Amino acid sequence: MHLLIDYALMTSAAVLALSVSWQVWKLIKSHKNLPGLPPGPGGLPIVGYLPYVRPNFHIQFTQLAQKYGPIYKLWLGKKLCIVISSPSLVREVLRDHDTIFANRDITVTTLIGTYNGNDVGWSRYGPQWRTLRRLFVREMLSANSLDGSINLRRDEVRKYIRNVCSETGRPVNISELAFQINVNLLLSMACGSTIELEERDKVGTEFPLLVERIFEVMGKSNISDYFPILARFDIQGIGKEMTRLMQILDRFLEDLIDKGTSILSDKVESGTNKGRKDFVQMLVELKEDDGGQMSLTKTQMKAMLVNVIAGGTHTTLATVEWVMTELMSNPTVMEKVQEELKQVVGLNNMVEEGPVAWDNPLEFKPERFLGGDENLDFGGKNFNYIPFGSGRRICAGLPLAERMLSYVLASLLHSFEWKLPEGEKLDMEDKFGSVLRRENPLFAIPFPRLTDSNLYL
Repeated sequence: MHLLIDYALMTSAAVLALSVSWQVWKLIKSHKNLPGLPPGPGGLPIVGYLPYVRPNFHIQFTQLAQKYGPIYKLWLGKKLCIVISSPSLVREVLRDHDTIFANRDITVTTLIGTYNGNDVGWSRYGPQWRTLRRLFVREMLSANSLDGSINLRRDEVRKYIRNVCSETGRPVNISELAFQINVNLLLSMACGSTIELEERDKVGTEFPLLVERIFEVMGKSNISDYFPILARFDIQGIGKEMTRLMQILDRFLEDLIDKGTSILSDKVESGTNKGRKDFVQMLVELKEDDGGQMSLTKTQMKAMLVNVIAGGTHTTLATVEWVMTELMSNPTVMEKVQEELKQVVGLNNMVEEGPVAWDNPLEFKPERFLGGDENLDFGGKNFNYIPFGSGRRICAGLPLAERMLSYVLASLLHSFEWKLPEGEKLDMEDKFGSVLRRENPLFAIPFPRLTDSNLYL
């Protein structure tokens, strides 16, 4: 009996060893067939460098660049990654050869969250992507469209300024505040004219929680992304959870589009199809009248709404978080910003969106950026500074992000003095994810700055 058991164990071990050896041999053979690759850290067979990846991946990337140079390779499971970190190489990839690098390696959760890559950000480079981007940039986020929604953004931001004023002298979670402002502002622009006020208030309470959960799941490390052959098994359950969340979001978007279609039909029949339209109504109109060039599917419409509502939320949130953190850790710079706002806007006025007083409204340049006369353009031309990317795949939401970020930040800084709660120290810990967020929420106590208290009403 013992001999049979020993024989079975030996046989199983031999089969396992043979299988592993076969996989290692295939891996080595496939690596040998690759063209010349840049240097990079070693790894283990099959899993590559994955066991050595730390949570603060962005810092680890920097350290590896210091060791291996401005271009190096990383094997993460079955995925070969090439990391570049010099402006000249970024120019090569994003401008000179951007058609070669125009497609993106899409993760499992992103594939689910973008309706199988049917959006602007993750659609494969080609005629469909060009059409979607054209509609997104020239119609939804055109200068006329954004100018037409200035009052909406003003009302939404001032609503939150009033809420903050009611918390005077008490700690406010700036991270949560920035998130609520951004997601509800984008939600209002997307469907503010389509849903009734009462329903909008309910959605404004529930929807941010759904978006927050979606981004939390998307930020998780998923073994299926590194070993595509395992994706069908969804070992960690991340794909299943993302699918569940997207089903909830899909029902909401489906209802929005149906309502937008009904409203547009009524307006056409009554001859009142003029005036400001939200993004839902724009997409419905584009779907029905796109000059025959391309008929938007409902799936593409939903994916583009996800781009606007979800895509613009966490990026702007993270920036507001870190700007407020840096300003509070550098009081002299905070004073400089608030003094500029005082000189231009005045303490008897609220901040207004639009380049009326300055050629570069509310532009803030910390001293570390002052390197002479260098133009720190963020539109993709200066490869030392590309917060929105560059080339064909540059962020399509740049015009909206530029307006939202400056307006939200200026409103918070001009309307209030911000102090840390007594006895607390400002931590600068960060965490790597779909965006680089603070490890812990930022809390600060607001004190009104404006001389006219009626401005907070």
